[in-house]
Amino acid sequence: MGYIANVSLVQHAALVLILQVLTWTILGTRIIRTLLFPVLYLFFAVPLGDSLTPPLQDFTASFVVQVLQVSGIPVLQEGRLITVPSGVWQVAEACSGLRYLLSSLAFGCFCSGLLYRGWRRRIGFFSIFLFVPILANGVRAYTVVMLTDIGGRNRVAGYIARFIETMNGHLIYGWLCFLLLMMFLFWLGLRWPEQPDVDHRRVEEVPADTNAAFSLVRVMLSGMAGILVVAFVPSATLMLTSSRDSATEIALPRPSIRGTWTRLPMYAQQWTPHFARPAKEIKESYQVGDRLVHLYAGYYLNETNEPELVSSSNTLVNRTEDIIVSEGSRVMAIDGKSVSVRDLLIRSEEGTRLVWTWYWVAGTFTSNPYYVKFLEAEGRLCGTSARGAVFVLSTDGSRPSEASASLNQFSKDILYQPDESGSLVRIN
Repeated sequence: MGYIANVSLVQHAALVLILQVLTWTILGTRIIRTLLFPVLYLFFAVPLGDSLTPPLQDFTASFVVQVLQVSGIPVLQEGRLITVPSGVWQVAEACSGLRYLLSSLAFGCFCSGLLYRGWRRRIGFFSIFLFVPILANGVRAYTVVMLTDIGGRNRVAGYIARFIETMNGHLIYGWLCFLLLMMFLFWLGLRWPEQPDVDHRRVEEVPADTNAAFSLVRVMLSGMAGILVVAFVPSATLMLTSSRDSATEIALPRPSIRGTWTRLPMYAQQWTPHFARPAKEIKESYQVGDRLVHLYAGYYLNETNEPELVSSSNTLVNRTEDIIVSEGSRVMAIDGKSVSVRDLLIRSEEGTRLVWTWYWVAGTFTSNPYYVKFLEAEGRLCGTSARGAVFVLSTDGSRPSEASASLNQFSKDILYQPDESGSLVRIN
């Protein structure tokens, strides 16, 4: 499924699971019970957690603002932008604390397995590594803002703040905080020893299954099974899905207009979302009175060796020029159905804009990229259409309430819906 939908997370997790099953098959149940902890620890090799970045950014920003207010420092929060007398700070993706969290979870799991044998004590100690690093990252961000703000009045604070701002100080400061935190938590585990338990008995070294646990035949059969799963199954799946691909021409119709909206002759803004090589795309601007709304629609075939609708190369912002002030979701009506769409407030040199975006795949509207991948995989396996499209509405966001009203009205007046062949047609 991960290979068909091109989801790296599923493929990586499946590879680790295959290695664990092969280890179990070769060594046997008795030995794998003894090695259960290190075998399960392999799951930390799977890269994950990107979806946690936005909520961690929001938590860090709110935490810093609350602590600054308690400290008596004037502060203004605009989503992930924090304004203090010394300047404006952004809680960027690197400041979300995701690296803190993932690294601490891996280290905490290792310490729990090393220091304790009872599962209650292991889970209790591991939970500390789940919550403390998130709070510690908020404290780290607060100290950076606070030291910079009082640096003009305190020579020592000013020196530390200048060091943090230069010579990769942010990076070094983050490493130092993480190192001290992990050392403290490990010391805490040593100070919280497990009481002796007569029920814990030393595990005797018992061979795995008596009939040649490490026999050559067993290793060869297990190796062949692993090669079959890893190499031939994806190839067979590729052949299956390739035979169903169709290189038919598509037509992406222009939206129908209802109400008093007027289509402008040109796309009337410089900002454009970054979607890689769609099969067809539309960039149009519409106006009613003094309200101006911009529509981007990109259509993807989602066939083998074709660009993907959901991909890391498809983004709504330029990371070097744009700042995501806030990010969330809202519900709006599309084709008479309530659909959750992604809601972003983006700021750049050109100004602030409100952006709504969502996907359409095989007759279903959604803003969840994981559900999009599932629908694409389902379509390829079942031989139905896996074509999809992305829709992006944007307008001036300097007045968020008026901008939301404009996009909401536009979404009701100008819409697409799917037809039976998997293409997009207008709503009349």
